[in-house]
This record gives sequence, structure tokens and C-alpha cells, in this order.
Amino acid sequence: MTNAFSSLLPKKQINSDVFLNEHAGCDGCVTRIAVWDTGIDPTAAGLQTTPDGKRKIVDMIDASGSGDVKMKYKRCINKKHRVIETLTGRKVEVPSHWNPPDGIIRIGVKPASELFPKLLMQRLRSENRDNFWRPCIKRLAANLACDLTEAEEYINHNLVSNHNDNKSWCFFHTFMHLSFTSNYHIFEFSVIRQLK
Repeated sequence: MTNAFSSLLPKKQINSDVFLNEHAGCDGCVTRIAVWDTGIDPTAAGLQTTPDGKRKIVDMIDASGSGDVKMKYKRCINKKHRVIETLTGRKVEVPSHWNPPDGIIRIGVKPASELFPKLLMQRLRSENRDNFWRPCIKRLAANLACDLTEAEEYINHNLVSNHNDNKSWCFFHTFMHLSFTSNYHIFEFSVIRQLK
């Protein structure tokens, strides 16, 4: 295990390293333990194999429902056709060792926001806002400001030069405020139309 991940398994903090050094034969090889935990990671390096090479996790049950995925959609596969389209539109190839007797694969979608901790979701939203939305909104605001300037110049020119052509022009100019701090995004836009 690398030093970067060693702190995730705090052997030194709970003195289990000292215990293992003093009692080399006490590694739990013949002991089966049931763990009732709200946040166990079955992919953690320290939970994969015992010292004699056997699997550490024999069975795992998610009784909380937090990882449940509604699998009501079906896709059919056979030996020749093993590529299916997921609900998000991705094409995936079903592994060759998956051979359901009826040829049906069930699929579902689980939003990451239902799996990730709250702080991680806040960080991801902040990064998404800063890296994607802010530049996009700035470009949009610049384009709208340019369009607004052109529209105002067009209207001013037409109202001044063609004020006797028996046509009336109506100019709607709606201002809205761009704000990231108050959870609403508002744009500035103009609508020009000829009144009959």
C-alpha cells in the first residue's frame, strides 16, 4: 500500500500493528466476522485477501437501500449480439461470462448525487460552476451585450431616419441580473418587433 493511502487504514493509530507484531499467529485466518457498518468500502486494499490468499469479504449486503438502483428496463443479448445501449445513451459490451438463461439484462441509472457525500457534491458543483458555467455565461453575456448594442443602433437609426414612414416600432428591453450567489441566473435580452 502506498503512503498516500496508508492513512485510510489507521493501523498505527489503533495499535493493531503492535498487536500483530507481538502475536504473529493472530491474524484472524480461522475467524469469521460479521460487520454492521454504514460506510464500508468493499474495494479497499486491506479488505481483499487474507495473509494466506483467501478472500476476506465472503458476503456483503446493503440493507440501507442507499445503493439501490431501479432495474426496470431490459435489454436482450445473445452469443452474437452483446452490445447494449444504456439509459444514458452509452454503448457497452456485456462481458462474455454473463449468460442469463433468458438472454435479458436489466439496466438502471443511479445519480452520483445519491451516492456521493454532501461535501463532495458541493465541491463538484462548485468546480462545475467555475470551470464550465461561469465562462459560458460570460460568453453569452458578451454576445447578448453585442446584440443589444446592434439592436439599439438599428432602432435609433430607423427611428431617426424613418420617423415619417408611417410605421411604429416597439422596443422591448428586459434587464435581468446575472448572479451566482443567489441561485438564479438571469440574462439581459432584447426583442424588437414591428407594431401593426
